[in-house]
Amino acid sequence: MARLHPRTGPQDRSLRFGELTLDVPHRSLRWRDHALLLPPREFELLHQIVRAYPESVSIDTLALAFGSDLEDPHASVRVAMTKLRARLANFAPAQALIETVRVAGYRLAS
Repeated sequence: MARLHPRTGPQDRSLRFGELTLDVPHRSLRWRDHALLLPPREFELLHQIVRAYPESVSIDTLALAFGSDLEDPHASVRVAMTKLRARLANFAPAQALIETVRVAGYRLAS
């Protein structure tokens, strides 16, 4: 699948990348005729990564998005990323979405 830059809708209501659409107001991901409602932290991870495309997002930036009340925000990001990747693999198996950028963080796969 050819990668496309995310296209924003009015007021970032939706972000498209490839065959997928991140529906910001509904905090869900759409692929073909299917929708996946994402838990808040997983949605926020994906939202940050999609908005940054083609750049990567550092784990520090993602940890800040999670809030400072967590005991180990970096570990929380890693756990949420593992869950998000598993959820995405089950939802749209042909779509490898997120790649780890060594030292830099995460980004949409190209």
